[in-house]
Amino acid sequence: MYSVHQQYLDMAAGFHVIELRDEKGNRHLVQLAVGHDACPACGAVHPKDNLESLDPVAAVSQISQALNTSQQQMHAYAAKHGLAVK
Repeated sequence: MYSVHQQYLDMAAGFHVIELRDEKGNRHLVQLAVGHDACPACGAVHPKDNLESLDPVAAVSQISQALNTSQQQMHAYAAKHGLAVK
């Protein structure tokens, strides 16, 4: 099952990065944009105004559940077809 391994704020990229890992070391990165938006033509910076609506706990919960469901489905598929799991 996937769970939070580490998280940090990448100031250069403007992302709250959350690394999820399962018991075998498989990883998945969740990246929430918390920095600024920039105009693609001139590069003008526009600070984000929706930071209070971001919910990292809910995002991790939703993504972990989806990853775990997918993992369970793959194991069921492998068992049904007699496949080894790597």
